[in-house]
Amino acid sequence: MTRIASMEISTNDASPIYNSRILKVYLEFLQNAYPHINQDDVLKKTAIEKYTINDPAHWLTQEEVDRFYTVMSEQTGEPNIARHAGRFASSKGLGTAKQYLLGFMSPSAIFILMEKVYPLFSRGAEIVAKKIDSNTVEIIATPKPGVEEKPYQCENRAGFFEAVPKLFSAQHGTIDHPQCFHKGDACCRYVITWQDTSFFFWKRLQNYFIALSVVICGGLFFALPPATWAIGTMGVASLAILLSYNLERMNNQHLIETIRNQQDAALDHLRESNIHYNNSLLIQEIGQATTQILNIDKIIQTVCQAMEKRLNFDRGMFMLANSEGSRLIFKGGFGLSPEQEETLKRTKFQIDKPDSKGPFVLAMRDRKPFLVNNINEIEQSFSKRSIEFARKLDGDSFICVPIIYEKKSLGILAVDNSKSRANLKQSDMNVLMGIASETAMSIVNAISFEKIKESEKRYRLLSDNITDVILTIDLPDLTFSFVTPSVHLLQGYTPEEFLTLTLNDILPPQSLKLATDTITEELAREKASGANPLQSRMLELEEYCKDGSTVWVEATASFLRDATGQVNGILVVSRDISRRKTAEMEKMNLEAKLQQAHKMEAVGTLAGGIAHDFNNILSAVIGFSELGLNESAGIPGLNNKLQEILKAGYRARDLVKQILAFSRQAECEKQPVKIRMIIAEVLKLLRASIPATIEIHQNLMSDSLAMADPTQIHQILMNLCTNAEHAMGDTGGILEVSLMDVDIGRDFAAENPGVTPGRHLCLTVRDTGHGMSPELIKRLYDPFFTTKEPGKGTGLGLSVVHGIVNNCGGAITVQSKPGTGTAFNIFLPVIQKQIQPGVKINLQAPTGTERILFVDDEKSIMDLGRQVLEQLGYQVEALTSSVKALELFKALPDNFDLIITDMTMPKMTGAKLAQEVLAIRPDMPMILCTGFSETINEEKALSIGFKEYIMKPISIDQIAHAIRRVLDSRKISE
Repeated sequence: MTRIASMEISTNDASPIYNSRILKVYLEFLQNAYPHINQDDVLKKTAIEKYTINDPAHWLTQEEVDRFYTVMSEQTGEPNIARHAGRFASSKGLGTAKQYLLGFMSPSAIFILMEKVYPLFSRGAEIVAKKIDSNTVEIIATPKPGVEEKPYQCENRAGFFEAVPKLFSAQHGTIDHPQCFHKGDACCRYVITWQDTSFFFWKRLQNYFIALSVVICGGLFFALPPATWAIGTMGVASLAILLSYNLERMNNQHLIETIRNQQDAALDHLRESNIHYNNSLLIQEIGQATTQILNIDKIIQTVCQAMEKRLNFDRGMFMLANSEGSRLIFKGGFGLSPEQEETLKRTKFQIDKPDSKGPFVLAMRDRKPFLVNNINEIEQSFSKRSIEFARKLDGDSFICVPIIYEKKSLGILAVDNSKSRANLKQSDMNVLMGIASETAMSIVNAISFEKIKESEKRYRLLSDNITDVILTIDLPDLTFSFVTPSVHLLQGYTPEEFLTLTLNDILPPQSLKLATDTITEELAREKASGANPLQSRMLELEEYCKDGSTVWVEATASFLRDATGQVNGILVVSRDISRRKTAEMEKMNLEAKLQQAHKMEAVGTLAGGIAHDFNNILSAVIGFSELGLNESAGIPGLNNKLQEILKAGYRARDLVKQILAFSRQAECEKQPVKIRMIIAEVLKLLRASIPATIEIHQNLMSDSLAMADPTQIHQILMNLCTNAEHAMGDTGGILEVSLMDVDIGRDFAAENPGVTPGRHLCLTVRDTGHGMSPELIKRLYDPFFTTKEPGKGTGLGLSVVHGIVNNCGGAITVQSKPGTGTAFNIFLPVIQKQIQPGVKINLQAPTGTERILFVDDEKSIMDLGRQVLEQLGYQVEALTSSVKALELFKALPDNFDLIITDMTMPKMTGAKLAQEVLAIRPDMPMILCTGFSETINEEKALSIGFKEYIMKPISIDQIAHAIRRVLDSRKISE
């Protein structure tokens, strides 16, 4: 027994331990048995270069060899390819030296020699060969430490070993494999047995006899007499000649038989080659025919027609998985009767159930081909139901191969010979695997085409029905290259019309600048490192419509890129946001109104705060003026002056009322007013206050009346004339005020809501100042908007004017351009009533002698009250403290006939004083006289118990009549 010492090498998956000649033999076997399989594709999938296979000095790793075997198995569909390749390697191994070596060697010698040769092919295992007898050898293969051989490598060795005896005879050897490393044993043990032929026995006998005869005859030449030696030598020679003749005869017979066998083998090989060639042509023909077909049913029909015409199968069928991948569906075939086709269509071949074990399902699910020549022999391998179904279709033998594309099973192809009963061969299964592979590619192409068609259909449906506008812009020329039909709904253009436009045609200047600046910015960012290729920008743009109107859109834009990733266009999705913009504007208006309301609230708070104090001041001015008038009745000059003071006091009182009315804290009092008289009075006052550089022209051509508050008309004129003065400034100019009657038509009324057609007064205030821009005119009437310097205007003037005019049912218009001056036109409805006499100062007010308690925290008002009441004849007790007044009343509750009190006072308000007084004497008459208070009004004052509610400043006549109403009504009730 000979043993080769183990080589000290590193052995793992990354170590080169297998010679490239092993894989070269595999490829030669592939070319011989599977000529339709492309070797280059196999090597490409295994990531092994072809030059390394042809280099006998190159060694491969376990991982590379495993990958190569996996691809070979998948491509051929042959699970036993390793064993077949081993047999092929054995028959090819001796090459041209075969006949010479076999004459001097036996199978045993070949196996013993294999110990020496094996390390030249593999470093992964050690081989030990031992001769058991003349036709039996034991071989033990032990993997080296660190090497993890796979089962297919064991099968490859077994195939090689069992084919060696066929070199000496026409039969493979018998191999027994009692121990296997892959079954947990320490090694793989093979016992190979074969049968010797008589020819090789006689051949070896001849060789040994001739060699032995030469040696013996040479030795006897010196020991025997020449005659005896000669006779003996001739006898040996004759025997050798007879032996040679017999051997030559046997050799000739062997040669004849070998030639006959070689002839048969050659013919078989030729036939096999023709079949392979024809099958390769068929597969190529099917591939070319189905490549252009994009319908799966048509593909199946074409393949079936080619198979029926070119292959010797009785029947064939294609079954493909449904879209859910749950079952196989019959798609077409040949050689089937209508009844059989109907049976196949009705039968459910479930591939999603683990317990389904039919050949079709297993081939599909496991991607494994089946060749069955006798269905009775495989009853245990498949389900009973599938066996019964095969017999129902009269299928005793069949081939079933999976249709695979990129490791995914699409279905199965099955054939049988139910009529001819011809045997099915491995080569038949090989050609079916090739047909299935070509068909798989065509089916995938058809499926992809259908998906593209469906995607295009969905895209077209989306494109035609989407409300958003999708468009593309080519760079760098910024031209439109695509737009969806929805552009017609949004902007009125057809897609064809829109594509002829440019950005300048559809974007107003402001939106155009925003869009182009954004594109420039994003292109600059694109050139910078770290740019995000998925970056998008959202812009709100105003766009022109076909009819000239505009629409607001929300445009989301992102770059389009070519195959190299370079930016070549822009994708834009635009959505109509006009409603949102309108809602935003409404929201802004509401917020502005809310802000205005807050401002008005602030104005109201301010007005309420100053009204009380200002009215107290005016009370003193008006009250003492009235007292002075009574005392200066015989002094005309003094009397006239006091009259003017009193008029100014009344006007100031009315202005306070106007402030409170503007802040919604008092109501104005409308009455028939002759506007002409108020204009004349205002211009008289203005002449003394405005610069002499401003000329005042008046053109008053109407004496018509309007229903308005005189104070408000006065305020309108003062505001407009003061604004005109500021507009002309120090340079001077002409201030023209005109008044005339006009007739307003329906068109003007339609443009100014709240105005009714008919006769109106037109009050015009015109100046020759600097004028106003259209943008400024739009904001004229906004509260608190002013163009004047800080401290020179509040921004309330024109908003108050606008409110007064609207409240009177009129309208206000303005004509102005920068540098041409301004003209305000006030239109007020004309009324037919006669004007009421103006307010006259009544110096003969009603008097009395009752006792009155007068309370006001302002000393001047208290003194004024005492003097006025005493002048009217009353007995007066006047105090500045409400607390002291209450103490006095508590002490002498019956000493007073009336109490007149202010509202806002320290420590105790007038309302609180009234409650305390009425608690003591419920019938006590009281009058509330207040400048202003947010906490009380006339209704609340009367509910507390006051008999009268009077707002300051108060005239003598007003307080006199109020006192008499209260006291006289009490006498009547008594």
